[in-house]
Amino acid sequence: MIAGVLTACKPKDYEGMYNDDAKIASSDDICSKKSSTTNYIAGVHKQKTKVFNGVESIRTVTVPENPSIKLDLKINGGKFKIVLVSENKTVYLLTSESTDGEKILHTELPAGKYKLKLVGVKANFELSIVCTVFQWNE
Repeated sequence: MIAGVLTACKPKDYEGMYNDDAKIASSDDICSKKSSTTNYIAGVHKQKTKVFNGVESIRTVTVPENPSIKLDLKINGGKFKIVLVSENKTVYLLTSESTDGEKILHTELPAGKYKLKLVGVKANFELSIVCTVFQWNE
């Protein structure tokens, strides 16, 4: 388990990044977190964060074509979304503020390698992604 009280990347205009696919797709993580815990056990990524701003890559994954992805998301405040970024920098929205509770997402994605990223502005959230369809790459 990884736990942190405060993690900071470069200070940025987080609100401006939220809807900017070019900034989201960039390889740099630009974020700050407060009171955050993260763990990955047996194909399940769990994260709980009190304040999250910016863009953070969780991991690189290999995804089959048109996967179903199970997640449980509780957003307690702020703006938050989960995206996949392809190798050619195309951003695919998996979920946003309107996806609260346990869901199975059926996505229309080409098979390939992606970066799984969190994007937020003053987001307070709890997240669990069951990653049986992903091949998690180290």
